[in-house]
Amino acid sequence: IDTDLVEALKIGYADGSLLKMIPKASELREGLVKLGVITAEGRELLGGCIVVPIPDPLTGQWTNLYGRGVKTPRHCYLPGPLRGVVNFQAARSSEEVVLTESVLDALSFHQAGIATAIPIYGRSGFTADHCDLRKREGVRRVTLALDNDDAGRKGTDALKGKLQAAGIVVRVASFPAGIKDANELLVSRNGDAGEA
Repeated sequence: IDTDLVEALKIGYADGSLLKMIPKASELREGLVKLGVITAEGRELLGGCIVVPIPDPLTGQWTNLYGRGVKTPRHCYLPGPLRGVVNFQAARSSEEVVLTESVLDALSFHQAGIATAIPIYGRSGFTADHCDLRKREGVRRVTLALDNDDAGRKGTDALKGKLQAAGIVVRVASFPAGIKDANELLVSRNGDAGEA
């Protein structure tokens, strides 16, 4: 992945060493348990995950963390409501954005040279923060690039209707046959995913 993107979005990796580094009886550990970074059972929630901070689009302050397992295909967020928008800056710089079903898919668009990709949080994860950002920044056109499966198509239809009712011009991206999502497309291509 592009190192500039890693730096810009503050992407990291939780290697599982957090519990060893923090004193067992400390305010810091208690705070991390309260946030959900350390579970009530005493394990590191995001251990073994690529971690992407999710900022509030108004303040830029982190509101949540997204973790994508490296060895196991798991997605996880801190407990509580899904808030914030990864790459909210795209809506400030363009009247058209791409909405993807996951953070990893949005990062795949970025890697392929399309910097206006913003993830929602699952097929029905278009949150109030996404809606407020769209209105506030004057987004007029949206390309939906949700997963190429039954659930993704249902999510696309529902979100398309909601956006069109708000006066947004909506296009739907289509992935090649046998390709599930933007990340799979990126991995399957020989450096020309942007063209595809």
